[in-house]
Amino acid sequence: MKKKDIVIKKNKYGKPFLQYYPEFQFNISHSEELIVCAINNSQVGIDVEKVKDVDGIKLTKRFFSNEEYEEIRQEKIGFFELWTLKESYIKAIGKGLFLPLDSFTIKKQDDKILLKSVFSHVVDFRQYNIYPDYKLAVCSIKEKYNNKVNKL
Repeated sequence: MKKKDIVIKKNKYGKPFLQYYPEFQFNISHSEELIVCAINNSQVGIDVEKVKDVDGIKLTKRFFSNEEYEEIRQEKIGFFELWTLKESYIKAIGKGLFLPLDSFTIKKQDDKILLKSVFSHVVDFRQYNIYPDYKLAVCSIKEKYNNKVNKL
């Protein structure tokens, strides 16, 4: 690959992609002093968030599905854990916040992360504990991906 072959375009929702390499998918996120990147051979989304003092119940009730609100209220999942999962999904499908956060539901059941959505695609979610005060989630569409994390 030559430098001139690297042409970054954006889909109609703003997600970047390499014009001549559709098999090379990537996504970037940042929070405070961290920047993270996910690379895959199918659609991928990543989100990282520094855990802060917020009213997660109020935010969940306003923006997330009723089922997710109940999960947060009952302390079955943390707000930033759920937020990063949801954002990694909307970034993976390439719609970002153009897709309302209450239009789909993410639920943790045992060690599995389940998605209820009108879209019919296979998703694979992963969560990583890279630092105690950050939450990180990656979502891959269609295919599983390498579970390798590199810290620089």
